Amino acid sequence: MKILISFFRFFSFFALLTVVQGSSHHHHHHHHRLSGFRPSKLFVFGDSYADTGNNKKSLASSWKLPYGITFPGKPAGRFSDGRVLTDYVGGSSDTNGFALALFLLVVVEDGGAAVAARDGGLDLAACVKNINGCCGSAMVGCSLGAAGHTSFIGIKSPIPYRWRKYGTKQLRNGMNFAYGGTGVFNTLVLEPNMTTQIDFFQQLIHDGVYNKWDLDSSIAFVSVAGNDYGAFAAKNGTAPTALNLKRIHGMGVRKVAITALQPLGCLPQSTALYSYQQCNDTENTAVNFHNLLLKQAVEKLNNESKDSAFMILDLYSAFLSVFERPGDQPGSSKFENPLKPCCMGVSNAYSCGSMDETGAKKYTVCENPEFTFFWDTVHPSQEGWHAVYSALKASLHQIY
Repeated sequence: MKILISFFRFFSFFALLTVVQGSSHHHHHHHHRLSGFRPSKLFVFGDSYADTGNNKKSLASSWKLPYGITFPGKPAGRFSDGRVLTDYVGGSSDTNGFALALFLLVVVEDGGAAVAARDGGLDLAACVKNINGCCGSAMVGCSLGAAGHTSFIGIKSPIPYRWRKYGTKQLRNGMNFAYGGTGVFNTLVLEPNMTTQIDFFQQLIHDGVYNKWDLDSSIAFVSVAGNDYGAFAAKNGTAPTALNLKRIHGMGVRKVAITALQPLGCLPQSTALYSYQQCNDTENTAVNFHNLLLKQAVEKLNNESKDSAFMILDLYSAFLSVFERPGDQPGSSKFENPLKPCCMGVSNAYSCGSMDETGAKKYTVCENPEFTFFWDTVHPSQEGWHAVYSALKASLHQIY
């Protein structure tokens, strides 16, 4: 995905005016914990930071090598070398404790065929032992769950919306509606934006796939990573975002968590200008302003609700805590240069996963992905996401 940044001459004045106005409002203190709440379903909305396989295989780099080389060893629809944030929100803090559950095998868009391997017809235990055997075919997509371990909130990473008809038994875990490359508004990627994703969710409720009791024991995770940030800033994107959050909660979802924007100026697509040695402070200033507006919007939603159902997962602080942590502290020394990606194109004309017309690779991959925070020029590696998850654990404890 590409992050688009747009700046305006009136930015400084507008930022100052908004901060002054916002500071004049009286904000009530809310306790985020819902007494006795134990979620059983996770609903995910957003973009490539949360997508676990919704994008079309024929179009998305997440279904091409070298994506997925760390886990499960083949491309699996995630924009990383392995797991993404969704897997950690619903999964274990111990990456070594994950077992593989292949609850969906689908032959996709090849010769018009679509074949599902039903739960009863697939030896999941054998697949766990032989990941490459189950995921090895280029025609086969794998949807991964965190099974056989104690997860953070006790929910397996939910099935992608695109594959819902082929994994009906997995609907009990919730559903992932996130599509890589999308945003609050429309982007250059012709996939469902957040409003449409919520429409999909609403239709499933209307069709009786999820009932009142399901929703009352559910949480929603909303990822907004900045694909449409230029339009977002120009249109005051926190307003439609707040409406989206309110709409999800209004459907009956008990708790709604949204990500603050990550430090866009620290993504390798920006740090490349500085030989991956420093962040772009101008971009990060704009991000901080957005995050301030988001905080004000969420506080307003909580003031208007009876149960303080809304919370922010502060990706900005989580990313920076990993970048700035002294090397002698756990979780940071492994990243030799956190601002440099592991996988990148051989030139500006190519990106991670690019190939030329002859099928030759036009990208390079570092020797040890586990020592890099970023997988490509935008997305964290599995180890990067695990470090972010570790930094977010205190916030995640507020979910219940």
